[in-house]
Amino acid sequence: MGYLFDTNAAIALHRLDTSLDKVIQQAEKDKENIFFSVITQSEFIAGLSTETDLGSIPFLSGEFIEVNSEIAIKAGRIRREQKDKFARRLKTPDALILATAIINQLVLVTADQDLQFAESEYEVKVINFSRLES
Repeated sequence: MGYLFDTNAAIALHRLDTSLDKVIQQAEKDKENIFFSVITQSEFIAGLSTETDLGSIPFLSGEFIEVNSEIAIKAGRIRREQKDKFARRLKTPDALILATAIINQLVLVTADQDLQFAESEYEVKVINFSRLES
């Protein structure tokens, strides 16, 4: 299995937000890895000030999954399906992160309400860490 942390989870991790404690403890207990998408890496870095030392941010040396053609195609299909069936405008970064979770069979850890549909529509487990008690 394993866990894929969305960008908002990475930000929470960086801020030492305790809402992720249960997810991290479960990953350790199950001996499962925590992954990030290179999309999260890009979004996170874009939000930092230019003075920030990237080497001082531990998760940036974590395990990142690159976007390949299979993920890109899956993300494009997801965006098209969501627009056509539900008039839902899913952002490209969110679709890429969701596709990464689906293809790599990872649990998606996010606080993004816009991704909660994924569990029922794409059979990917989604943990909304903002709803967990610390």
